[in-house]
Parts: sequence; C-alpha cells; structure tokens
Amino acid sequence: MPKVKTQATKAGAGRKRAAVEAFDGRESVNASSILFGLAILTALIVSAAAWMGGSLSQLERRAGHMMDSTARSLGLAVQYVSVEGVSDELAEELRFAALVEPGENMFRADPHLIRDRVEATRLVVNVQVHRFWPDHILILADAVEPVALWNDGANWAVVDGLGQTVLDTTGRNIDYNRLVRVAGVGGDVAAPGLVEALAEFPELAARVQIARRAAEERWDLYFDTGVVAHLPRDETLPSAMRRLAFMDRDSDILSRPLVSIDIRHADQVFLKPSLPETAGLSADAG
Repeated sequence: MPKVKTQATKAGAGRKRAAVEAFDGRESVNASSILFGLAILTALIVSAAAWMGGSLSQLERRAGHMMDSTARSLGLAVQYVSVEGVSDELAEELRFAALVEPGENMFRADPHLIRDRVEATRLVVNVQVHRFWPDHILILADAVEPVALWNDGANWAVVDGLGQTVLDTTGRNIDYNRLVRVAGVGGDVAAPGLVEALAEFPELAARVQIARRAAEERWDLYFDTGVVAHLPRDETLPSAMRRLAFMDRDSDILSRPLVSIDIRHADQVFLKPSLPETAGLSADAG
C-alpha cells in the first residue's frame, strides 16, 4: 500500500505540472488577445463617433439617454425624494439643494453626491442619504442648532453647531440660558469644538461663565468661583478637559482660593493662589 501511494502522488504531481504549464500558456495567449480586442474596440468607438458626425461626448450622451430610457421603462426612476428629521420648510430647501428630479435614473442618483450637495447648504448636520429601490430617495438630517453666544468685542451674536453666526433668529425658539458664552477673535468658529468637549462634563459646563479665545488656538475658561483655567491648544482640548474634571472631583480644585489653573502642559499643572505670599505654587499632574 505505501508503494501505491507514492506512485499516485508522483502521477498527481506530474498532472499538476502539466496543468500549470498549460494554464501559463493560455494566460499569455489570453493577455495578447485581450489587448488586441481592446485596441479593436477603441477603434470601433472612435469610428462610430466620427460616423455619427460628432465626438465621443455625443456618443456618451446618446448612450446615457438610452440608459435613462431603459431605466424608466423598467421602473427604476426616481419618483419620491423625502427628507426627514427637519422642519417642513427646511426639508423643502434640502430637496431643492439635492438636485434630484422626478424621473431621473435611480442609478444616477448617487447618494454620496446628494449628501455633499445637502451638506453644502450648511443648514444641517449628520446627513445620510439612502436609495430605496426602485424609486425612492430618503435624506435624513439634523438641523444645525445654536450652541453659543459669541461676543466679538462689541456685540453678541448666536453661533450654530457649524461655527456660523446666525444672522436671523426670528421664529426660532432659542433658549439663551443654555448657550455657552464665548468671546475673542475666532471664538465663533471654534465654539462648536468647545461645546462638544464640555458636553462630556456637564458639571464643568454649568459653572463656566464665559470662555475667552486666546491667540485663536486655545481657550481660557472663567468659572463662577472666579478661577480661570488656561487650557492647551484645541487638538488636546478633550484630554485637558478630562484632567480638569478629574481634579475637581478628586480635590474640589475649582472651589479653592485660586486665581488660575494652568493645564497647558501635559505633565504639569500650575496653580496660582489668590494669596500673594504663596504665589508660584505648582503641582505635578500625576
């Protein structure tokens, strides 16, 4: 029996080598045939375009019209464009911005392109676009809501979740008491990032009287106890907020007799006491 197995294995190996050689030969022949076929096809397309008295673009347009007609005959054409998650008035604006017409080929209704068009209105966030075959386009979105009150040095203005100044607040039921107050150059654009970071720590957010933008790259938070927290640059804002929240829970640091808490350095925290004789006190971040 062992001898039979060995012979079978050798015979099988021989057949595999022969198959591989034959396959390799066919591959080279097929590659040449494909290249030749592509060249012939290209020549036919160019010739057809010239015969039609136009260019390739005309040929593409005619082919596109044919595809659209075929899709409509098969029932694969847009009949409904619905928008959910926003008011009726805003939904109408988004439908207009989507640029999808009834009767349009469903295959041409690209969800990614429609989403880009809707987002470009800067009226909504969290946009999703779905195609429900054979004829329905659904757009889901959330209206951009006010998140902050910004002082530009002279006036106060409402800022939305995209960092845009809301010029017209008529007809909008805005709860100004819940809006974070910010000030300084660039404070409007950076406000959504700060609001998002504070949302994770409502116990801190409730005590912030105003956030002042510094050098258009970071924030100083003024708390109701009179303490000012100097935060690092925006890219490390979430981690700095977590450190500040931890220190306040652990040692009630915001209620201590301090002028400021400087957490701009990742490995140190500098405290400035309100008593001049102990000024310069610093502590490791731990």
